[in-house]
Amino acid sequence: MRLLTTMCFGILTLSAQGKSALRAESEEAHDRRDLLQLSNNQTACDVIRDDLPDECACVEPGRWSVVVECLKEFNGEYFNDTIGMKVVIDPCDPLGSKMAVEVVEKKHEIDYKIAGVRAGEQKNFPIPGLSIIVPVLGHAGLDAAVYIGGNPDLLTLKVGLNACVVVHDKNVCASSIPGVNKILPWWILKGEYSFGHVCRGNSTVAVM
Repeated sequence: MRLLTTMCFGILTLSAQGKSALRAESEEAHDRRDLLQLSNNQTACDVIRDDLPDECACVEPGRWSVVVECLKEFNGEYFNDTIGMKVVIDPCDPLGSKMAVEVVEKKHEIDYKIAGVRAGEQKNFPIPGLSIIVPVLGHAGLDAAVYIGGNPDLLTLKVGLNACVVVHDKNVCASSIPGVNKILPWWILKGEYSFGHVCRGNSTVAVM
């Protein structure tokens, strides 16, 4: 009788454990479905919006493209100006994700465009006519810093303003210049983003 009672107790314990494990698996699967549904409901702007500076706004002129427009005021000792930037991101291009950038400055009538930066490219584009004061060194030209890499499921984006100067044949940029590093670089976007769910409705999206 004692053996039968022990066996029954063991079976009940295993049954309870099994139900608990199944319940945990079910809850985990439910959470995954919720996250997937949340991701699938995100627009392209939703993907990047939390990382955008306050000076920037995101719009979607087309189903698979993103336009970010910024108006940044610099009111510092070394740089006092207002710069407008427009970034067009096309994560779903069948030839590979790409980005275009436009920099505008009214005081000196500057309108500088950078088109067709493709996935895998990283460049600093000097902006003609724009510079920042660099203590001791004089001036450094202002650059549009652009990088795009990866594919729509995991796309690395890095775009903003930087300043670099050549010192003794070495390129020195704002992040390593005391004082200037409090102003620049200024990033519109800098991170990894997933646009896969946005692009899946586009039958011509590239499979990387």
